[in-house]
Formats: sequence, C-alpha cells, structure tokens
Amino acid sequence: MLRSEHLAEQVAAKVGQDLTTGDVGGSIAFTHAPKTDIVDITGRTASAELSRDIVDAYITLYFESLRTQVDESQQPEIDLLNEQLVDLRQAVSVVDLAILARMEPYLNPVPNAQGTYPPQPSINEVAPDLVSEKEVLLNEYNQVLSTKTQLDLSGKLRVTSVPVQRATLPVAPEVESNTLLLAAGGVAGVLLGLIACVLVARLSNKALDQNQIAELLGQQIVGEFPSSRVLAKNRRAALENLPPRVQEFVDFLCVRAEAHSRANESLSVVVVGTERSAGTTTLAAAMANRFAANGSQVTLIDVDPRNPELTRLFAAGSPGIPALLAATTDHGALPKRGRDGLRLDPYSPTTIRGLSVVGIGDKADSTGLRRQNVPDLIATAAAHSHVVVFDGGPLMDAASSVQLAQLCDTLVLAVPMRRQLTRTLATIATQVRGRRGELLPVSMPATRSRSTRGAASASQAPLGLAGEPDIVERPRVEVLPPR
Repeated sequence: MLRSEHLAEQVAAKVGQDLTTGDVGGSIAFTHAPKTDIVDITGRTASAELSRDIVDAYITLYFESLRTQVDESQQPEIDLLNEQLVDLRQAVSVVDLAILARMEPYLNPVPNAQGTYPPQPSINEVAPDLVSEKEVLLNEYNQVLSTKTQLDLSGKLRVTSVPVQRATLPVAPEVESNTLLLAAGGVAGVLLGLIACVLVARLSNKALDQNQIAELLGQQIVGEFPSSRVLAKNRRAALENLPPRVQEFVDFLCVRAEAHSRANESLSVVVVGTERSAGTTTLAAAMANRFAANGSQVTLIDVDPRNPELTRLFAAGSPGIPALLAATTDHGALPKRGRDGLRLDPYSPTTIRGLSVVGIGDKADSTGLRRQNVPDLIATAAAHSHVVVFDGGPLMDAASSVQLAQLCDTLVLAVPMRRQLTRTLATIATQVRGRRGELLPVSMPATRSRSTRGAASASQAPLGLAGEPDIVERPRVEVLPPR
C-alpha cells in the first residue's frame, strides 16, 4: 500500500508545490525492519522541509485510508444489526399492547354486593404466552445489541498501527564517507540492545508486558483499566461516582461478562487479584455500578477476609454474610433490627438505585466465609438479584476465593502491571484451568500497596478464616509431680 502509485498521487496533491507523482515516488524510500512491524520512510529532495512534508503526508494518508477501509468493511453488518434492533423494538411494543389489551378487563374492577373487590390476577396468570414471548424478544434484543457493541469495539481496536515518530529534519548534512561507519554503529547498537533486552527478560522474575502475562495464563488480556486520580483519592467513587472515562471500559467488560450468562438465570461475577492491592475492590465496585446503571438489581458482596474494604466503606455495622446465609425468607421480609436494636438485614443500601452491599460481617462474632458455604452463598444472593458481584481480594489468600473462582459464571482477574511475579501467575493459571465459567484478565495500573490500619489488622487474621473447618482443641491438663 505504501508503494502504490495511487498513494503517491494523493501525497503529491496534499503537499502541492507543483509536485508530480513521479517526483514523490522518486524521492521516497521504504525500509522494513526484519521480523518486526516497523517501516522507516526516508525522503530525499533538494529541500529538507519538503522532504519532511512528503513523509508526513505519507503517514497521515496511510492511516486515514486504513481506518476508512475498516469502517467500510464493517458498515453493512452494523446497518443489518441496527435494522434487527428496530424490528425487535417494534415487536416488543406490539406484545406490550397485546398484554395491555388482555389486562384491560381487570384494570377497573367493580365491587360486589358486599362492597369488596375481586382479587386482581397477575400478568403471568392472564397472558402467560405473551410474557414468555416478550422475554424471548428481550433476550434476542440483548444478544444483537451485544454483538453490535463487540463489532464496534473490534473495529476501533483493529487499526492498531501507530506512527512511532513523525518526520524530522536532519541535524547536519550527510557526509558520504561516514555512511558505513554510522551504519555499522547503528547495527552494533541494535544488536547490543537486543541482547540486553533478552538477558533482562530471562533473568527477571516479573512479567514485563501483557503478552507475557497472556502467555502464562493462556488467555488474552481483555484490556487495561484506565488510571484515575478521582478513584485514587476517593475510595467510594468507584461505586457512587464512577468517572466518565472509566465507564466506557467497564461497560465493555460487563458486556464480556454477560456474554456467557444463561437465560432466565442470575449472573455471578467474582473479581480476584493475582497480588495484594491489585485493585479488586475498585474493579468490583465499578462493575456493580455499571450493572445497576443498566437497570439490573445488583448485590455487591465483600468476601476478602484479609482486607474487607467494601465492608468498612459501605456496610459497617451490618451482620453481613453470616446473616445472609442464615436468612431463609425473602429479602423483603427480613426485619431491619432485632429486639436488642442490632441490625439483622445483611443488605446495606447505597446511593445507586438497585445496588446494595453485603459486608463480610463482624469477625468477632463469626468465623468468616468458608469454602463449603460458597455454593449456598451464591444461590442465596442470586435469588434476590439479577447480578451478584463478589470482591474476593487476592485469589490465593483464601480457599473461599478459589471456590468462588470455580463456581461463578465469570472470573475477572485483576493483574497489576510492573510488579506481577511470574511464579504467582503460573500458580494461578493452574488453579483456574478447567473452570466452567469465562476468564477475563484485566491489566490494572501500577500502584503501591496501600497499608491501612484496617488492612494491617485483617492481614493478621488466622488462615482458618479463609475456609478451613473449625477444629475444637481439647483443654490441656498438666499433672504436677507429688512433692
């Protein structure tokens, strides 16, 4: 494409100065670095400024043409998906009108002779066939919308080439006698740099880039969570006031999480990290925020036994998980307070409509979440929510987190960049291999470990809180020898 006559003609028209296609083609040389995706463009004319303008025109027109080709190739499919969405919306409207017509006789009941009104039937009793038809249409609408979203994102990510450097002017005139010396020095420098990079990569115990992380996990990185000063300064912002620049990435992540959900069943998502302070609390709260913003009833559960930050921020004083596991009635029927005035309701409301938080509970009165309670916890929370999001902290810190990773529909793995140990990734890859749900690794911005008083005290908790059965120790009896 770079060597095409058509592109040279466009460059000549863009630069002007009475240049012809032959002038442009004769002044440009392309050099492809072996075994790389890098192409160097060199311009040679009587004027250094003219050479720079020609090279810049090549770069600009090349990427414009590339993006145009991608957009043109995807536009027919996007138009077809838009038509399907319009047809599905119209079909849902028709079904709604039909439901309203069937319910019309029951909307204005007439009292009987005793002055009482007959019981009003539900929509499921009057029009069960129309309710089922509407659910099928809505599921199909969500699938088409998800396909369109993924197509839009793939089109944006497909054009991954970027100019490494724009055209620059020579700092001094070229001297032909120094050409071989400069070439030899450049080659030697490149070889030494490659050798140094290989040695550093071989000897380092940390993952150097996303490609190495993907190779160790056997799964491509979904993307990089955008860094935000607002989230760093205000720990509640991820749940209550998510910055707009972060919402786009989290929406994409939520769509990926829902892609493998089962129809008419709640979605369970567990967010765990490969290391301590990987950003699981921020990521879990952000996903819960976006699920709730899209109209779902969401429960965010703190299951990090060593640093329950969600509990401190949003569910302080709540009985938390032990009360949720003990509850056998519907959420709406749970009393708010007991006779002693203590809270009994495990659900702590938030400022976001449809989003509630369940804390880990008071460790002084409970033994924490154990691995044998994980299936019951998922089932109980799913009975009251469309989406259940768990903040599990580091995956290898608790047996309950490993159990959640095996049983939940989607596992979101937060991987902190620049400080990720390769041996830890290899261990985690073994743990998540063969799980039934979807694995979504997310690259988190490099941060320093936060040391708070609550986290310090939580980190000293015994490992029994992480999922081992209770062991009752027998009292020790010492027999003193007779005097």
